[in-house]
Formats: sequence, C-alpha cells, structure tokens
Amino acid sequence: MEGIGNITRKLYAAARFSEIFVHNGYPLPGNGDMGQYFFNPFGPQAEVLWRLSLGLGYRFSKNLVLKAEYSFEQAKEVSGATRDDVNFFGAEAAFAF
Repeated sequence: MEGIGNITRKLYAAARFSEIFVHNGYPLPGNGDMGQYFFNPFGPQAEVLWRLSLGLGYRFSKNLVLKAEYSFEQAKEVSGATRDDVNFFGAEAAFAF
C-alpha cells in the first residue's frame, strides 16, 4: 500500500507499507545482512516481514527532485526470534535530462 500527498506545490510526503507472510519460513533478508539471511542455507528463516517507509521529497524543477526516506522494518523468524534492528535511512537526488 502506498500513498503520496502534496504539502506545497514543490514539497510532498509519501508513505509505503508492505508485508510478507511465508508458511514454514523463507530466507528473507529485507534490509538485513544478505550473507546471513539469504546466502546461508542453514541461516534464519523469516515467517513474517513488514516495512513502513515514510519520506519527504522536494521538486526543484520538473527535472530535479531531492528525496529522503526512513524505513522501519521488523521480522519474525520461524524460531520465534524477532528482527528489529534493520531500519534504514536513505537520501537521493534524481535528475532527468
């Protein structure tokens, strides 16, 4: 699920939520360590993984956008353990020509 809303003509906010359910688990790394969660056949297996991303963007022109995003992510593994230390912050400048 995703939504975007204009705060002003140039400034906007966005939100995105996603969730994955896997019966009996799957090596879902999300924002975690790919080596530990995906490339290790005996590594942890996630049953549930969800992510909520909140972002702000500024349109300098139709060709230049600056964006910043923070993502909250958690997972529940088959063992019952939770993974809650994989939040993410990112910033991007996008230029089209």
